[in-house]
Amino acid sequence: MSDLLLTARARQIIAEVAGCYRVSIKDLNGDVRDPVLVRARHVSAFILRRTLGLSYPAIGRLLHKDHTSVMHAVWAVGHDERKRKDAERILEGFDSQLAPEPLSLADEALQRFLVELDQKIAQAQALRLALGTHLMVSA
Repeated sequence: MSDLLLTARARQIIAEVAGCYRVSIKDLNGDVRDPVLVRARHVSAFILRRTLGLSYPAIGRLLHKDHTSVMHAVWAVGHDERKRKDAERILEGFDSQLAPEPLSLADEALQRFLVELDQKIAQAQALRLALGTHLMVSA
């Protein structure tokens, strides 16, 4: 599956979850910690991870969150019965066009490449932050 198609499907899923919780996509991607918005964000991250197999950093970019926040969200849905039931109910409501397609070998290779790229970007950002901190201390 191409990156463009994957992103389009991810945006459809986010819109579907936002609709189920009756919140706007802008609010879902925002910083407000209202319980309904938090639950919608957590369920969105869980469904994106489960249906599309996106990496945590990729989901974070879509939801405007840090990858560690996404990791927590996916974990939280797996450990909170109400959130898990919400996710299952939403997944059952998806029509067949949102159902994941089997990945070809090329798609799997692309997926692995994107995961590795996300990791390299995270490493580069951490190094930049470390160097920036070091430069501030020595100045």
